[in-house]
Amino acid sequence: MIITMGGTAKTIAVIVGIVVLVLVVGIAAGWMGGAATTAKPYAGLTPVSGTVETSTPTSTAPTSTSGAAGTALDGSTSAGIGVGATLTLPQAVITYTDQGFSPVSLTISKGEKVIFENQSSRAFWPASAPHPAHTTYPERQGCVASTFDACGPQASGDPWEFQFNRVGTWRYHDHLNPSKMGTIIVQ
Repeated sequence: MIITMGGTAKTIAVIVGIVVLVLVVGIAAGWMGGAATTAKPYAGLTPVSGTVETSTPTSTAPTSTSGAAGTALDGSTSAGIGVGATLTLPQAVITYTDQGFSPVSLTISKGEKVIFENQSSRAFWPASAPHPAHTTYPERQGCVASTFDACGPQASGDPWEFQFNRVGTWRYHDHLNPSKMGTIIVQ
C-alpha cells in the first residue's frame, strides 16, 4: 500500500518527526546524567568532599535523607548513595579572563583543590608569587621552585587545578602577564 501526502501533510509530518527526535535526544541526555550539557552550574563554589555516613534515627520524627538511600514518609523507597560511598562535591573555581583573576581573593580549607579556568582569549600560566621565582608557596619540587606552578602555558579553555596543603595566605600571578595577581587564603 502506498500513501501519498500533499505538501501541507508532508510539512506537518516533518515537524512532528523533528519534535519526536528532539524529545528522544533530550530524554537520553537526561538519562546519561546530563552529560550532553556544557554549563558549569557549580562555578565559584567551595568544594566539600568526604564519606557519606548514615545511621538509623532514634526519634520517630520525620527525617531528611537527601541524597541517601532511604524510605519516604509515604513508605516508598529510593536508591541513592550507599553507606560508606565517597561523595565529592564541586571544587573552588577561579576564572581567568582578559581582565584578570576572579575572584581576586579566595578563602578555602586546608587540603582543598582550586580549579583555575582559563576563559581569556589567550594562554595563561598560574603560579605562586613572586614573578619569576615562584617561591611564596612553601612546597618545593615544582618545575621552577614551588609546586604551586602550572609549569607551562594553559590554552584558552583549559583548566588547571592545584591542591593547597599548607595553611597561609598565598599570592599568585599569571607568569605570562605578571600584573594579573590574586590571593588564596588557606585556613
